[in-house]
Amino acid sequence: MTDKWVELALSQSGAITTAQLAGRGISEYQIREMVAEGILQRVARGVYVVCGTDGCWRRSLWVGLLRAGPRSFVCRRSAAALWGLDGVDPGFVDVAVGRGHPRWSGAIRLGAAAELEVVGVDGIRATTVERTLVDLGSVVPPTIVERSLESALRRNLVTVDRISDVARSARSGGGNAIREVIDRRGVSVLPTESDAETLFNLIARELGLPDPRRQHLVILRGRKYRLDFAWPELRLAVEIDGASAHGLGELAADLRRQNQILLDGWLVMRFTWHMVARDPLSVKRDLQAAWVTRSVALSWR
Repeated sequence: MTDKWVELALSQSGAITTAQLAGRGISEYQIREMVAEGILQRVARGVYVVCGTDGCWRRSLWVGLLRAGPRSFVCRRSAAALWGLDGVDPGFVDVAVGRGHPRWSGAIRLGAAAELEVVGVDGIRATTVERTLVDLGSVVPPTIVERSLESALRRNLVTVDRISDVARSARSGGGNAIREVIDRRGVSVLPTESDAETLFNLIARELGLPDPRRQHLVILRGRKYRLDFAWPELRLAVEIDGASAHGLGELAADLRRQNQILLDGWLVMRFTWHMVARDPLSVKRDLQAAWVTRSVALSWR
């Protein structure tokens, strides 16, 4: 019996309830003894954690779920982090219950329909990607919603049509936020290929520039080249370089590619993930200068 309760607790990141312990033959007296001996630690009414287990974010989620009851689930930022969506870091504990369900003071009350949009994510009950994106806008800025949406589209976790359908039926502030993001980006636009690309797109928008074309194809000397972002009317392109280093062969091919594009009259700006994520002001300044340069050059033609 003892092994069974330990196995259950470890499957819940070290958290377990009094009822679960009782169901595996552990009496209240034995629980008090284990607390005194430093085997268990009481963290909430009727909820314990196994001492020595990692006090990580997932354990905090489990404690919240166990406090809220068997029909509880994680939502909003917690669900977004579980799904691995961009822009939302683990650390928040957003636990919800449906309407008509008893709750502890820290739980979020969502409508009864929310319980129908719950699935298992890595062993934890959480809202679907669609529902998560809709609810996310009620607690984070639209830019974070957009980053999360782009990553969900990129990984084929959701389609624009599907999230649009869910957003139309939502009556929350989050529903308004996701609808605005979709209206601004467009339905037929390709998803960005990385969070760095999403961040760059946001920087360009802050400058008041029209949205660039994503993954724009150009044909030079019979060969196709793809540009991360492009304003074709200005022959202005932007490439976002990833974190991985190029080998000599890849570097040579990359340089030949860039030379061909430059010889065709394009101005190519290159930024790294660190630049767009950590130094957006310099990216904004350089992009604005490039935009002015190309606009002036075009006016002289």
